[in-house]
Amino acid sequence: MASERVRSPETAMLGEIVQALRTEAGYEGVAGRIDEIEQRYASAAAGADGLPALRRAAARMGLAAAVVKRAPFDEVSARFRRACALGFIDPAAELAVLLEFAHACHALGRGDAGLKVLTRAEGCLVSRPGYNPAPAFVRQQSEVIRDCRQRLEGGAAEPYAAPDAGR
Repeated sequence: MASERVRSPETAMLGEIVQALRTEAGYEGVAGRIDEIEQRYASAAAGADGLPALRRAAARMGLAAAVVKRAPFDEVSARFRRACALGFIDPAAELAVLLEFAHACHALGRGDAGLKVLTRAEGCLVSRPGYNPAPAFVRQQSEVIRDCRQRLEGGAAEPYAAPDAGR
């Protein structure tokens, strides 16, 4: 008898979102698909303990889609605000979203917005009760923040990198 792998609703939802990212050519199409997929899984999970994590995962993927599919700044910003509004499981997860937004701001020529979130990103590297990042992690991420700040302060936007066709 073959054993079947049981996937969590969050994993299944993420699989569908990744497939939408692969098949939809533009941001508008993938954004609609992500929202529809999230709504379908959220409706099925209504009242479940995993619903907040499911919504956070969909919001994070919505931000990634906006960046990868070269959405305008207003769309990237809206997806960023939604991810932030839903909260984060820990400061490291918050840091990832903040840095992704800051890099997108640079690519879109919106250094002002990117610089604002870098200060918040630095706060994610501070120890607090229940969170004590490793010194190597703090060093590495501090360098990433410093490099991003230098690019943002430099002003000129860099075009988006071409999406990896192998993904």
